[in-house]
Amino acid sequence: MATFALGSPALPIALPLGPVGWYHLAMFGLVMPYAAIKSRARLAALTQRPSLTAWLIRSAVMVVVAGALSLVTANLAGISLARLAFPEPLHLLLGLVLLAAFVAVMRPAWRQAVVERSPGAYYKMPLTGRDRGLWIGVSIAAGVCEEITWRGVQTTLLAALLGNPWLAALLSALMFAVAHAIQNVRSMVFIFVFSFIMSVLVAITGSLILPMLIHAAYDGIAGLSYARFGRELGYEPPPLPGETADADERVVS
Repeated sequence: MATFALGSPALPIALPLGPVGWYHLAMFGLVMPYAAIKSRARLAALTQRPSLTAWLIRSAVMVVVAGALSLVTANLAGISLARLAFPEPLHLLLGLVLLAAFVAVMRPAWRQAVVERSPGAYYKMPLTGRDRGLWIGVSIAAGVCEEITWRGVQTTLLAALLGNPWLAALLSALMFAVAHAIQNVRSMVFIFVFSFIMSVLVAITGSLILPMLIHAAYDGIAGLSYARFGRELGYEPPPLPGETADADERVVS
């Protein structure tokens, strides 16, 4: 019978922290957050907006490569990712309740971003059939690969380093939030909370499967919601630096 007793948010690890573990800690704890902060500045200075299709393909490649790196790290560091049983009914119900709560909390913010013509909304708004298909694919890839990377490998390595799995889960959640610095501060705060709750689910279920399902479903719903709001409210991305004021006025009118 399913229970809600808390275990550890870190997965079993058979070997002491070695060079490959330190590499993973540095890559996802320092390099990726720093790159995300720099990417935010580069996006703000763009003079030509990339197509959403190209953006989604690039995102999918990055997520899958990161996940593959984490799988290699898990294998070399002796981290057990093997418990892949489908969630028990009570755990699945808990996941559905959490998913509904996440969407209810963030849906007004998604709509407001569209109303305010937020530049970032453009990158989350798959309006064509092709882009919707890509968005769903990226959502699934992110759900699987990011949970392996952050809740699976990074949290476990941090627990091995710090000796405290819950402190490791908090620090991993912070790193994950900063790695999404391309988004606004409100979204980063939500991502931090989301990440820590996913670690709590790992502690309850002993598996990454439920966090993977919730993560993929949440990302998919977010993009489809942005697209719906974009169609209903007539979203147009704001002009980039160097575009004329006249063009901006035509969009607003």
